[in-house]
Amino acid sequence: MVRQGGAAWREVGGEEAPMFGFPLVVQLPSGQVCNPIGKVFKRMDNGPEENLPYFYTVFAQPWRRV
Repeated sequence: MVRQGGAAWREVGGEEAPMFGFPLVVQLPSGQVCNPIGKVFKRMDNGPEENLPYFYTVFAQPWRRV
């Protein structure tokens, strides 16, 4: 997301901390925020239903418009 889509890592601020559970999130060019670190932990806990490639595809869609 960061390398291919122009997103950027950013620190989680005050009110966001309990929501994300991790100190870093990815902010997309659209302003949308996602938590790939949390998603990886969900994948480890819940198994294949937490599909990582699908997660990337969903968040990458707006970047791929030409």
